[in-house]
Amino acid sequence: MKKKVVLVLTLMMLVGLVACGGKSGTQQTAQQNAILGRWEIKEGKDSSWFYERFELFSDGTSVTSAGYQEKWISENGRLKIGDDVWSYTLSDNKLTLTAKNGSVGIYERVQQ
Repeated sequence: MKKKVVLVLTLMMLVGLVACGGKSGTQQTAQQNAILGRWEIKEGKDSSWFYERFELFSDGTSVTSAGYQEKWISENGRLKIGDDVWSYTLSDNKLTLTAKNGSVGIYERVQQ
């Protein structure tokens, strides 16, 4: 009898944990998919806070104009490529990055 009670309680806990997971990653995944592709800077070129160009891949890797391959993530309006972090807004094919010092770089999508 004790084994049945333990089994039932274990199953209830497992179902509870699975139910807590779920849809929270859906919006984040959509955000990350929207920013995928190759981006080239159009404004803010003279700032050392921005890459001339970079490409973001769906596997979480990127390639920068310096030729480095870095991990990237975007969440809560922040884009992180390697150790570099910016606030960003995305409108159609225009990506605006704002560095922590307030410098702004405006990129256009070259290829998706």
